[in-house]
Amino acid sequence: NICPDAYSYSNAMDSCLKSNQSGKALELFKQMRKNGIQTDAVIYTLVLNCLTKTNGFMIEDVLTMMKQDGVLPTGRFLSAALSLQKDWKASVEFLHGMERNFGIKPPPQAWEIAIHA
Repeated sequence: NICPDAYSYSNAMDSCLKSNQSGKALELFKQMRKNGIQTDAVIYTLVLNCLTKTNGFMIEDVLTMMKQDGVLPTGRFLSAALSLQKDWKASVEFLHGMERNFGIKPPPQAWEIAIHA
């Protein structure tokens, strides 16, 4: 009996995104967490990419889950999160909120991206 791992889930989620099935990708993410499969920054970046197409999670929900799973955001994750903000002010507030609410200190390049949003 073969059980899917994080790599299998990330590939399946990526395929769903590429075929405009964001809802299915989010369902796979929920199934993955339910089955206790370890998540990583790649998975969470895929979840953020789903957010651009569906309202399955809010960014704050994703950050909370990342914190619970002990996953730190990568540069790619931060770029995706910042792209979901409406303007530079919202981007800067998002970064402040990451540090204030989640204890995640954004790297200097995230601030530069936020200011140019």
